[in-house]
Amino acid sequence: MTDPSSQPFACQRKPVTEWDTSEVAVWLICTFGHDGTALARFRSTTGSALVAMDASHLTGKEMGFSHAQAKLILERIAFTVQVSSVEDAAIEMDKLKAEKRTLEEELMTLKHLEELVDKIETLKLEKQVIQDEVDEHNRAEELAAEMMKIKLEKQAVEEELEALKEQKTENVVAIQSSAQLRQDEPHVGKRHYKEDAYQKNRYF
Repeated sequence: MTDPSSQPFACQRKPVTEWDTSEVAVWLICTFGHDGTALARFRSTTGSALVAMDASHLTGKEMGFSHAQAKLILERIAFTVQVSSVEDAAIEMDKLKAEKRTLEEELMTLKHLEELVDKIETLKLEKQVIQDEVDEHNRAEELAAEMMKIKLEKQAVEEELEALKEQKTENVVAIQSSAQLRQDEPHVGKRHYKEDAYQKNRYF
């Protein structure tokens, strides 16, 4: 029998208790070499039966190993179980690491989505601010247009008043001129009748 620590136990990749008879045979070859006697004695042994063996079973009539051989076999079974457990733990650790990486990636995705949502909310707020500014600008333009309209209407009224004032002034000047003319020529526009003495001094 050879040193178990130098043998390729990695040839077995699942728990010892789940081995079938062929996998136990592979373990025997990896552990003890091509020992025909050992292979023959373990030919119908499964992994669960291998782990359950004790010294009395190994030294009994069916197996026929000496006490020294039985002790060595049990030591190597224990070593194999330990190695298998370490490998199982390593596999489980790899699975946990993979799950952790997946969770971290999902977390990063969620964080990215949260950042996108925050950016969208920020853009909405900025859009609202811009819309408010546009509305304010439009209101200012409407107010300016309304003020210009009022100014034009006021200007038209002022021009109309000015025209009326000028017309009134012209009328006053005309009236004054007419009155002055009458004062300067009192008989202008009057008719003198001489037909009879009664109407001698009558004027129209």
